[in-house]
Amino acid sequence: MTYVHLDIETLPALWMTPDQRLRYAYAKVPSNYKKPASIAKWLKDNADEAWRRTSFDPMLGELWMVGWAVDDAEPFIADLRETPDQLGLFASACACRGQVVFVGKSVRSFDLPWLAQYALREGRLNLTSRLLDVLSYPYDKRIQDVGEMWPT
Repeated sequence: MTYVHLDIETLPALWMTPDQRLRYAYAKVPSNYKKPASIAKWLKDNADEAWRRTSFDPMLGELWMVGWAVDDAEPFIADLRETPDQLGLFASACACRGQVVFVGKSVRSFDLPWLAQYALREGRLNLTSRLLDVLSYPYDKRIQDVGEMWPT
């Protein structure tokens, strides 16, 4: 059994222009806002925050860093600025190792689902299928989420 200790860091949709950010925020305006003045005020107050939340959406946000360590080996950090093929490196680290157990904080609720969807977006179907296989069972022992083991 191989333990892969994992953590990811994400960024909002940096590719969006200011106009696209405003349009995205406009789609997030609560439905009870009807008057143009109240919608404009909501956009002024919340447009930046709505854009920042795109970091939680793998179909919009960007993967900034992936850090992992296999068993007791030294940790490896793949930075997007230095390593454009982060997913390929991570997929190769997880491949051909038998049963892999993913370990990390919020790895079940955020890191693995985010990576699975992002890998799908980037066309890395082998990584997507491997991660979705692990995520398909809610209490699978192949995921050891530290946040679930030691809740704060």
